Amino acid sequence: MRGDSMKTVIVGAGGDAKEIAFLLARKPEFELLGFADDRYPLVQEEVCGKPILGKIADLLTWEEKKAVVLGIANPAAKQK
Repeated sequence: MRGDSMKTVIVGAGGDAKEIAFLLARKPEFELLGFADDRYPLVQEEVCGKPILGKIADLLTWEEKKAVVLGIANPAAKQK
């Protein structure tokens, strides 16, 4: 990845999140770090070759700037 790419995390690890990961893979301006999912550690350790980085609340503890993309289709989960 280029040094000026935006580090990105996808919230969710299901089908919508996978579709977003495929789209981001075509965009050199984004560097997909992995996924955040509240089902962690019960979900698989990797999705599309990228790690599950923890739960959604864990993103708030990161100090470095990152883009966060919502990859959840379930309306109730989105609202939460």
